[in-house]
This record gives sequence, structure tokens and C-alpha cells, in this order.
Amino acid sequence: MDNLYERVRKYVLDREMIRPGESLVAGVSGGADSLCLFLVLLRMSREEGFFLQVVHVHHGLRESAQGDLRFVQDLCRRENVPCRCIMADAAAMAEKWGTGVEEAGRRLRYEAFEETRKSLQEDRGKPCRIAVAHHREDQAETVLFHLCRGTDIRGARGMLPVSGWIVRPLLRESRSEIESFLKSQGMVWREDETNEDTSYTRNFLRREILPRLKEQVNPSAAENIARFAASCAETERFLEIQTEQAMNRCLLQIPGSLPVNGDAGESRTGESADGRNGIRDGDRDSVPVTVLDLEALRQEDPLLQRRILYRCLAASAGRRKDLTAVHVDAMQELCAGRRDGSLSLPGRVTMLRSGGRLFFYRKDYLPKDSLRKDYPRKDSLRKDYPRKDSLKKDNIREDVLQKDSLRQDILPAGMQRRCGAVVPLSREEYECRVFVFDGDLSAIPQNEYTKWFDYDKIGMFPVFRTRQNGDRMTLSAGGGGLISKKLARVMIDGKIPAAVRPEAVLPFRGNEALWIPGLRMGDGYRITSGTRRVLEISWRPGGL
Repeated sequence: MDNLYERVRKYVLDREMIRPGESLVAGVSGGADSLCLFLVLLRMSREEGFFLQVVHVHHGLRESAQGDLRFVQDLCRRENVPCRCIMADAAAMAEKWGTGVEEAGRRLRYEAFEETRKSLQEDRGKPCRIAVAHHREDQAETVLFHLCRGTDIRGARGMLPVSGWIVRPLLRESRSEIESFLKSQGMVWREDETNEDTSYTRNFLRREILPRLKEQVNPSAAENIARFAASCAETERFLEIQTEQAMNRCLLQIPGSLPVNGDAGESRTGESADGRNGIRDGDRDSVPVTVLDLEALRQEDPLLQRRILYRCLAASAGRRKDLTAVHVDAMQELCAGRRDGSLSLPGRVTMLRSGGRLFFYRKDYLPKDSLRKDYPRKDSLRKDYPRKDSLKKDNIREDVLQKDSLRQDILPAGMQRRCGAVVPLSREEYECRVFVFDGDLSAIPQNEYTKWFDYDKIGMFPVFRTRQNGDRMTLSAGGGGLISKKLARVMIDGKIPAAVRPEAVLPFRGNEALWIPGLRMGDGYRITSGTRRVLEISWRPGGL
């Protein structure tokens, strides 16, 4: 007894899993692993002075589960340890959530653990953690599961000894050592017959694969896999430092509270390495836009590029589930190519490459002011810009260049004249934001330098580029109808000189031009009383 107890005690204290005066919620099913965990923590709580509470979850899947519940209740009653028992319906929740029963049971357990932890922490006013009974074979099983499913070094770490509020005191102990400990104490434990059902993936790995590896490859297979996981954890810690430094070299903007650190998307209560529980969809204010400098990213090592891209995607999605190497490959390919473009990614995330920058944002929400660093107020546009009444369409080119309005000698850097016309020549001359529309149609800007579009109709952040073959523009046809017209024809009809047309950088949705600054905006996405969100695009000649 003392050998296992002393090893676990040292393991717990060395990693500061619990401190005197704090609280610990132990998940106890009645099986050998959790019974061992209970006995070790019970003794430690009396020696180290922390508060212990047990949580037992009845999943509603087995008739014998009622016996498990009574076993845990009797155990806690004898030892005078508070016990909370939760009745759940894992099968029903699996159907509701669209997951397997095994995953639904895991989720229900951790929700019960976390609910108890929060309540206990609030009542006692001291930190509270959650202890689970994973051991060495569980670690080996988890690593194999992640490798077979597809993972990188992060997933190869398996389960961590301390992960947020979760602690795993038995992670270095083997199942045989746990059973020997219990037998030495004269303890019996409950058996879950569903653990023998190899139709469950983890049971198959536990009952079929690991035993064969031990018998036919190496008796220490599980121990070696667990040691490999620990080595991967050390490597990942080092790479996280390198990634953080590289991220800082590439990052242009972190508005709001974007979690771009290594734990982005991970739950403090999740047990899996890929962080199934992340930022809640309701926490929209914490999911703004990440902006990266493309050239700076290209200077980094390809491994760090992939890690940065994955981190940005996970932060925007608010989770790591369903994010795979396929998505990272696609992002890296877009970065390496010659053209701007965008990708639709899991979690309703869009990655946009435009103007030498990479934007990561959620399709269903963009916080106000999130796509630029310093947006002017709507009423703070430069007073020396020509007003709408001075820009009649018949003489727009001449009026823009009148010395009394914008003299050539005061044109800002980057603003250029081409054949008698001033046109946007770069993405940097534009500023954009998305915000919730309050329904006030009178607030729509009436100047030539700021335009509002119905963002929900557009459905994406625009790409800023020069024209290409096949580009069109949607215009009013009279009587409330719309027509699609070739962009080249619109520019010709607007008397934009031929030498200027190929150089003008315009906002596009696909092959549809949204706006030709100084000439007109398209009519396909105008603001109406039914508009919910507005995409505001401002043209700041010369980038001012």
C-alpha cells in the first residue's frame, strides 16, 4: 500500500495538483481505478488538509448501474465523505447531441464534475479542482486513439497530469499496480460489463490491441507509449514558446479578447487533447478578428507557419474539434500562392487573404471595428474631401482634380493620378468594419467616400483587387428590378479612362464589384429596413 500511496502522493504534491485548504471533486464510478483514487485522496485529505467530495454519475445505460450507485454511496457514508449522485440519460443525450453514447457519457460526467466544482468553490471560497482516475494504460490507449484518428505532437501528448482544473493523480500507475493495491486493502470493486464490448473503439484498443502489443511486441508497450507521451508533452511546451514568439512577429492585430495562446479553444473541464469544449457560441464578443502579416508569416519555418495558422483557426472557431491537417494544408496553400482568396473553414470561420494580410473571422459575427486598427467615426471624414454636391457624375473626373478641392501638390503619398482620374490603387486605401444596424435609414452616409452594404446578403468579407475577365456589377433596372452588367461596360459608361481601369483596386464579392469609388456603388446589397448588419467600406485616398 505504502509504495503506491507514496508514489502518488509525491506525484500530486510535486505538480501542485492540490494545496492545503483547497477542495477536490473526485469522480468515483465504483470501479477499481476510481476506488483506488478515492482511497489515496481520502488519506491525503486528512494528511494535507484539503476538502474532498465525491461525484457519481448514473448514465442510465445498465441495470447493474444502480448497484454501482449504492456501492459508492455506502463507501462515502462509511468514510464520512460528502457524495453527490447524478442521474442522467446518456442514450437520450447522445441522440440529442448527435454523438456516440460513449462520448455523451463522457460529456455528462464532466458537466456534472464542473457544476459541482464551481458550486463548491463558491461555497468554500477556495480553489477547487477535479480529480479523475486515468492510469498508464488509459494514457497509452488515448495516444493510440489519437494517432489512429489523426493528430500531431499535441495529440500525441495524450492526457496531461494537470489540464486546467483537471488533475490525474494515477497517470503513472499501471492497472495491475492499482488492483494489487486494492487487494492488499481487502477491497472489492464494481465491474462495468460494457467495458468488455469491443464494438466501442476505446474498448477495442484496451481489450484487443494493447494486450497484443504487450504479448507480441514488448511487455512494456504501455509504459513505453506513456513515456513517449510525456516526451511529446515536453516537446510541445518548447514549441509553444517558439510559436508564441513567431506569432508576435506576424500578428498585426488582436482586438478584444482573442485567445491566441496555446490553449485557445480548450475547455478547462475537457479531458481530450483536441479540446472538444471551447468558447461558447454565445461568447461572441470574445471571438473577433485576427490579422496576420503574410510576408512575415512566410519568413517563418514551415512548422511554425502551420502552428500559427492552426492557432488562429482554433481561436476564431472557439474549439479544436473537427480542425484537421487538411484544413491547415489548405490554409498554407493559400498563403503560398500568388493570388488573394478566401477559405470557408470549420466553426463558420473564414480565412481571407487580401492586400498582403490574412484575416481570420467568424462568418456569423464580426465585432464592431474588428477589421482595422483605428477607424474614424462616421462624422470624422476629412473636411477637405469633395462633398457629394460637387461630384456630379458628368464631371466627376474634372471636379476631383480641381486645384480648389484637391490640388495635385497636396495629394497624399500613395494617391496617384492616372489620365485625369484619381482611383484607389491599393487595399490600404480602404477601411472596413461590420456592425449591427439600428434600422435608421437616415444614418446612411451621403458622401462619396463611405458606403454601406447589407453584410448578411453579401455573406463574406470582400476581396480587394483589380478587375478580371468575367467581373460584373449589379445595377438597378427600374421598376425595382436588378440587372447584372459587365464591369468593363460600367467603367466605360462612367468615362473612366482605359489606362486607369486595369489599375483600380475595388471591393469584390466573387466576380461582382461592390463599389467603384468616385463613380457608383452596386445596387445588389443596399441597406433596407430589414438589414441586420452593415458592412461599411470607406475609401481613404492615399490611405489617410
